[in-house]
This record gives sequence, C-alpha cells and structure tokens, in this order.
Amino acid sequence: MLRTQEQAATCFIQMDYEQNRFAPNPQPQLFAFEPDRLFLNNRRLDFAIVAVAPRSNQGAGIDQYGWLTLNEAQGKITVTPDDFVNIVQHPLGREKEVVVRDNRLLDISTSSQEVNSLGPFLHYEADTEKGSSGSPVLNDQWEVVALHHTGVPVEDAGGRWLDKEGKIWDEKTQSSADIAWRANEGVRVSSLIAELSRLQLSSEQKALLAPVLNKTPPPLDVRKEAIELRKANEPVGRRAPDRPQREQVAAIQPSVRTALELEIPLRISSAIGDARQPPAGTPLPSAPARVPSFRGEILEEKLEPEEYADREGYDRRFLGVNVPFPTMKAQPRFGRALRVPRPARPRDTIELRYHRFSIIMNERRRIAYVSACNVNFNPPESVSRDEGGQSWRLDPRIDPQDQLGASYYNDNDYDKGHLTRRDDAAWGSDKEDALAANWDTFHYTNAAPQHYLLNRSTDFTGADLDLWGDLENFISEQGGQQRTRLSVFNGPIFGDRDKKLDDARVPWAFFKIVIWRDRNERPGAIGFVLSQRDLIENLA
Repeated sequence: MLRTQEQAATCFIQMDYEQNRFAPNPQPQLFAFEPDRLFLNNRRLDFAIVAVAPRSNQGAGIDQYGWLTLNEAQGKITVTPDDFVNIVQHPLGREKEVVVRDNRLLDISTSSQEVNSLGPFLHYEADTEKGSSGSPVLNDQWEVVALHHTGVPVEDAGGRWLDKEGKIWDEKTQSSADIAWRANEGVRVSSLIAELSRLQLSSEQKALLAPVLNKTPPPLDVRKEAIELRKANEPVGRRAPDRPQREQVAAIQPSVRTALELEIPLRISSAIGDARQPPAGTPLPSAPARVPSFRGEILEEKLEPEEYADREGYDRRFLGVNVPFPTMKAQPRFGRALRVPRPARPRDTIELRYHRFSIIMNERRRIAYVSACNVNFNPPESVSRDEGGQSWRLDPRIDPQDQLGASYYNDNDYDKGHLTRRDDAAWGSDKEDALAANWDTFHYTNAAPQHYLLNRSTDFTGADLDLWGDLENFISEQGGQQRTRLSVFNGPIFGDRDKKLDDARVPWAFFKIVIWRDRNERPGAIGFVLSQRDLIENLA
C-alpha cells in the first residue's frame, strides 16, 4: 500500500503486461500516478486509491481500458460448495496470471474485535504469492467481492505463527516461504465503500470515483475501444519491425544436429535437434484448472463433407519447387493410412485437405500420421486465436470412431496438441480467408494427446523444458524476422509400447520437419524429435 502522496508521485501503473499464447504480446503501457488530483489510503484496510494520468507514455488513453465496478450489495458471494472466487494478479511482479475455479470461500470473518470495526474480510483458498496484494477477488459472475491483501498463517494457542513443520516461525532466521498458511484474506468491497463514504471529498475527487462506484459496468463502446487499442498495439499480421532482409533462413537450425532417417512410417531424411527433458526427480508444475469453453468444448459445429470441397490443402509448390506430400511405406508397422469414406473430392482417397494444410490419418491409432502445412510469415492478412475463436469439431468426411474426440482429453493432463499450429495456418488473402484457415486447425484430426508441459511454451508453464511449444515459438520468431515461407511436416512417432489412454494409445514422441528455400537455392530441411515419455510415463 502507498503510505504517502510523495511515494505515489514517483510511481506508475503498467497496463497490458501479459502473455498471449496465440498472437503477439501486447505492448505494455505506463500511466503515471497523479496523487495531487486524488490520493486516498487506509493502513488498516490496506488499500490506496490514486488518480492516474489520462494518457500513457505511448499515448494510449486510460479510459479505453474499461474498469471493474465496486458494488457494496451483500450476497455476491456465500460460503457454499457452489461459490468460488477468481483472482487476476501479478504475483512477484510477473505478467498477468489468473487463478480460476476450485478456490473455495472459507469464511466471512470480522476484520477485528474493535468497536466500530469496518466490517468483514473474506477468507478463501487460492494460489497467490507476494505481490498479489491489491488484486481483485471476483465471483463467478466476475463481480469484485474483495481486494486481496494478505495470507492468514496457522497459529498456536498463543497466537504465534507456525512454520510448515509445525514449529514456531522465527522471522529472524526464516523467510515468509516457510510460514504455514491456512487461507488468503481479502478486504470486502462493502468495507472499502464504507470507508470511502466517511471521507470528505472535493467535487473533482467525487467525479473521479463516480464511474467505479456507480454499480454498472462500463458501456459497450468503451470495451470495444479497449479491444481496438490492443489490436493497434500488436504488430501487423506476423511482421516483425523492419530490418535488413537476411539471405539465409538457416538461422532456424539448432546448434546440435545429427543426420537420421525417420521411420514414422514416412520416409524422410532430415536432422534432429537436441531434446531436453526434466532432470530425474524434478517436480513438475501443476496443470492449470480446466475451464470449459462453451463455444469450444460443449458445442461442436456440424458440417457436411461437401463443404470441404473448397479446401486446397497442402501446396506442394509453395516454395517455388516441388516439395511432395509424404508418401506411405508399403507395409506400415503401426496401421494403414485411413481411407476417406466420404471425400469432398473423388481423388482424395487418404488425404484430408484443409485450408493451408493436409492430413493423413492412421486407421489403427485414430490420430494423424502427418499434418503438412504451408506457412507464410509475410501474408496479406492473418488473425489471432481470439479473433477466430475456437470450436473443436469432428471431421464429417471420416467416421467419428476413427478420430479421437473430446472425451480423450477430459480429466487428465493431456492437451489437444495442434499438429499443424494455428498460427502457422491462420493467414490468407483477406480476413475471411485467414479466419477460415484458423477454424480448420481446430479439427480433432489435427490434434494429438500431448502432455500440457510438452504442448505449452515455457512462457506459459514456467517449466523451462524447451519442448513443443517453445520450438514452435522459436521457429515463428525466426520466420517472422526473415518474413519467409516454410513448409512444415508435423506428426507423432508411433511405437509398440506407447502409453495407454482408455482404448487408445498416446505416442511417446513427436516430429517436426521444417523445409525452406533461400531465393533460388536448393531447399534446405531441419528436423526435430521431441519426447514426452518422462512426462506421461507415470500417468494413470
């Protein structure tokens, strides 16, 4: 909490400090505090309210972000099994993190036993850290119910704090990380408003506070402006800032390579980068809570096979030379290529064509042998995942039982791992074209069960494993800087002892092969094999 106006005068608030998995990260905006206009604080309730400058250091308007309103009405949260709290926070000063669902409200207790106490605090379970103080605590309707401010330690009969071993905590020799915490504590909104109502404020100060206290959310046009502001701060398409064009795309290559012929059963000679796995005994980050997306998980769009007739699929001559679609071995060891029973075009006997990519399915394993796509890092138009939305759906050209659907990804540590990455395919001649390609990547035929630590980048998990998500980010970063074109083959590497998942099998590893061409030079290729064996071996 800010204790003086002098402290506030030297501080800033940072907006858009967050990670975006599916598009370029927004440009953070710094807004200076203006305590001469408004500065209110209360040490007992641990809050400070400070006016901020109307414009950021880069010219963005603070009024374009919208706001959370404070409503003192009772009953927004109750101590029942059906009520949960959610917290939007910046723990330890990191980018924005959101704690959602399964955060139980424990009790509503009085703030102190003093006469004229300002009322109750909330106690709840949630994953917070130092630096989360001041974060909004919200109910499932995203109404602010409290302001997070501290943890509640476990105490002995004498009120002394205990450490995690049940001993008395010694502040001189132990850190706060050694304390045994039993709950989090937040100041209820009703307590904040009660305090504000006691203060003598000028008309200007009342005007500054009025939008937050009027109990109604910001108007829709303000929220639209916030979305437009974010778009304006993102790079155009996937373009990096202008820089001299590099003649070599070989910067994609890792420093360690060995030649190898992959038996997958596609016969492709390439190179394998060094893969990293967590050291033995390393604790893994917990999987984040899965929150159903009503568009993406409950509603599955129904399409007809003939609607896919406009899909051109993987372009063999995308790089200016013929880079053929992989062919099958005569006697594949792990299952034949699935013959398409309802092709959109008669010649597509085993190839499922989508916008920008094509897939061959494994009849026995019910996931793709290969997903091959064309990537343009300097397209006329591209879209983010948020713009295109997401709706995982079955492909109507093949039978539902021949593709692993939603049930195989429920209540476990497996993500629907895109084989052809959404970012790689979501480009086109115009917005509509790019959106169509974006949606096509959300077919179950383009997914494979990948452990969430393999599928997601270190920026998201903090695991520092340099696996599938990090590799994709690295390739996109290099390709974006060089504004190049790539053809990319992705798929599982099947084995006899792949991990069992209900009546299916989860591959131990996945391959990615990147092919490029520098101007009129011969094409080059680089391959990667990334294993998830250590991540899934002990899963039930």
